[in-house]
Amino acid sequence: MAEKSDLTILRAVTQFLSQYAGDEKSQLQRELTNFARWFGRERTLGDLGPSGVNDYAQTTSSPNRLEPLKTFLNYLHKQGMTTQS
Repeated sequence: MAEKSDLTILRAVTQFLSQYAGDEKSQLQRELTNFARWFGRERTLGDLGPSGVNDYAQTTSSPNRLEPLKTFLNYLHKQGMTTQS
């Protein structure tokens, strides 16, 4: 079995979204798909760090667009998939 840090961003987003439905899922999916595309869908959670998240945050002028990413990152941390919150 692969380590959690070997999980791809795309796979982690898919797992995260499986707990949502309807409009909420659509909004989360839209923003997280943008992040995964920007970061690299096949990159692993082990590649994900504060500097990458900060670089992505610099690409948007709307703080509201970062809320889904914050929710996703909190989920990863609570699931033990990342070591940084």
